Amino acid sequence: MSCGCGTVVGNREVAMKKLEEGKRDILCADCEKRILLWDEMEDLFASDETKRRVRELQEQSAVVLDSESKERALVGQISREFNVSDHGINMEIEFKDDAGRATGKK
Repeated sequence: MSCGCGTVVGNREVAMKKLEEGKRDILCADCEKRILLWDEMEDLFASDETKRRVRELQEQSAVVLDSESKERALVGQISREFNVSDHGINMEIEFKDDAGRATGKK
């Protein structure tokens, strides 16, 4: 973070402490103008609606990633589909070992 004059805020801990105290700006050590610590973008990301939406997206992405992980685990395995369904079973997958040999595990 820096001032408009180009001076970098030297002590991040002090800036974070000021934010925790509810202050939204600090004084530039060089030109003595105010440096914004909190702006409209932070207001947006701090809103309850944005936080709720982020949680929803995180949950959705976790489900997608879990499904993708399962799909990757099945790539290269032996898949057998059944023409006649037996007790609702339409397919079985036999796993291969690291050398590509069938393991007999289904």
